Amino acid sequence: MKNSLYIISLVLFLVAGASAQAVVSDDAIQGAVLCYNEAGENRFDCSAIIKMRMRSARVEGHTFAEELYRLHGDGRVRHPERGALRADRATNPKRWDSRPWLGDIRRDLHEPLGWRTSRRTRDLDWADHAPRFQALFEFVQGVLDGRIQDRCRGGYPDRWGGPRVDEELIAGHIEAGRTVIDCGNTQNIFLGTPRD
Repeated sequence: MKNSLYIISLVLFLVAGASAQAVVSDDAIQGAVLCYNEAGENRFDCSAIIKMRMRSARVEGHTFAEELYRLHGDGRVRHPERGALRADRATNPKRWDSRPWLGDIRRDLHEPLGWRTSRRTRDLDWADHAPRFQALFEFVQGVLDGRIQDRCRGGYPDRWGGPRVDEELIAGHIEAGRTVIDCGNTQNIFLGTPRD
């Protein structure tokens, strides 16, 4: 009898733990895909990017999903003055993008379309990457819930760019008065306004 109660208790504990671990919102999934697109699995970049998009959504009166679509999808159709310069491969992939499979990352973590044909991933096993995406989903959910803060010091970033690919754009923003914000060990350069 004791063994039966022990086994039942253990099963209930495992089921409860499994269901609590994997609860992530659609916003977290889309945010994780954006993070991966912009900085791979770098959590410093990711937390700063998600917090930035949360702030801009609040200021503009949008949901987080609307803000991602507006700034990284085909939002430029609705807001040409503020929208992305091009559709983003994370939210609106084109087959010629370097990682078109990013647009097919879903909650169920099936092998995304294009994984086996992409030059960068065709020799990689998706089964090794799926748990890493699950961890990124959960990280972004923590940022969205306020359990994880960005690591930006001295200001609030409102833009980011790659140090090489966006070098001229970054220089133009600095010349126009934007400040480089230290967000930790990032792959991108974050720009914004200093804190008072």
